[in-house]
Amino acid sequence: MNTKPQTFSNFDAHTQQYLNLVQEIVDIHNAQGSVQDRTKVGRTRVFGKELIFNMTDGSFPLITCKHVPFRLMKEELFWFLQGSTNVSTLGTNNHIWDKWALKWDVPVQIPTTLSDHFADIFNPDNSLFEKLMKLPKALIGDWSRKHVYRKGDIGPMYGKTWRNFDGVDQLAEVFELLQRQPYSARACVSAWDPKNFPIVKHDSPWVESDYEYQVTNGKMALNPCHAFFQFLGEPMSLRERCKWVLTKGDDYNHNRIKLTAYGISTFEDIETLDLWKSDKDSLTDYLDAWNVPSIYLSLKLTQRSCDLGLGAPFNIASYALLLNMYAMSLNYAVKELIYSLGDCHLYTNQIDVMTEMLDTAKSSTETFAAPYLVTDFSNHTGVTIPYPWEQFNFAVFGEDDKFKIWELGGYKSLGVFKMEAAA
Repeated sequence: MNTKPQTFSNFDAHTQQYLNLVQEIVDIHNAQGSVQDRTKVGRTRVFGKELIFNMTDGSFPLITCKHVPFRLMKEELFWFLQGSTNVSTLGTNNHIWDKWALKWDVPVQIPTTLSDHFADIFNPDNSLFEKLMKLPKALIGDWSRKHVYRKGDIGPMYGKTWRNFDGVDQLAEVFELLQRQPYSARACVSAWDPKNFPIVKHDSPWVESDYEYQVTNGKMALNPCHAFFQFLGEPMSLRERCKWVLTKGDDYNHNRIKLTAYGISTFEDIETLDLWKSDKDSLTDYLDAWNVPSIYLSLKLTQRSCDLGLGAPFNIASYALLLNMYAMSLNYAVKELIYSLGDCHLYTNQIDVMTEMLDTAKSSTETFAAPYLVTDFSNHTGVTIPYPWEQFNFAVFGEDDKFKIWELGGYKSLGVFKMEAAA
């Protein structure tokens, strides 16, 4: 039997997975070096990895081996959920998308078709007078219109595709499906929209990384990295429902739920639970009466390209929070975030910093526990928990609570390890 302790055993289970993957790529870099890529920085990669973050114990997978700014991550998620694609609405002092955003307003003439003109003419918002004024312009063949791409635009990326994919609000569609059919395998959201991909010119390779050119041609600044995600529900056993109550503690007023009448006060009691059928039925009815979830919800994120140094810690936390938000609104329990990676890499300019982080983690004698989400809605008596995309809306809970509905508790990290984004 191998009794050798894990190298990163003083870190929480979520962070250990991350550290082990970073170590694997650093080892490959040291042995093989890097390959060239679109950014011209160079990267060392592995292909086809999967990390699974189990949150049934109430933990949250914000990695602890390097500081991850929860506020910036939360603001970015809110930005996506709002359908926004301009960094001016991203948040105060939040510059994570600045490298890819327009630096100034750019007016352009956009070609239009006859059908575009007549769709505009017969727009129900237009008055009869406005329709009559637009008609001659269409008939004489004025096939272009002026459009201004605004400073801060990044093109039709995540916010656009999540909330308006050819007229479909994917977030709302999935939410309604999960309400009706929590076990459906069709609760999927795609950010992968080929018609809006960046333009590629083989005779002008520089175009692909000219973000102003892409955005002012109506294209995404970048191909989506986190391209697809899927929810799936599954039934909870009676034991799992009882564990959920003990895990939650005082949240959601569950401090008033008394399982002691059924001989349950610790997790060990649940493991040895042996009730008569009548008692099981009674306990089930009791949990149902307290609105204790009976369905687990998990989320699987498929990421075609993963910047393990800077992007992955944000992506893990962002989709874990999104999962919690959906579960909260649906009254389901959170189970797992499954993180499926295609091209998983470190850029050459990140290797030294990540090596320093690994060495510091190995030599640290501190213990780093996983943080947890603080999701206390008890101060909002009588308020229905809103849809996930409305949970940051200060109008729902009052201005003082903006961005405070979801907070983080118990977070301690190894420190700040600064790196530059490869653009």
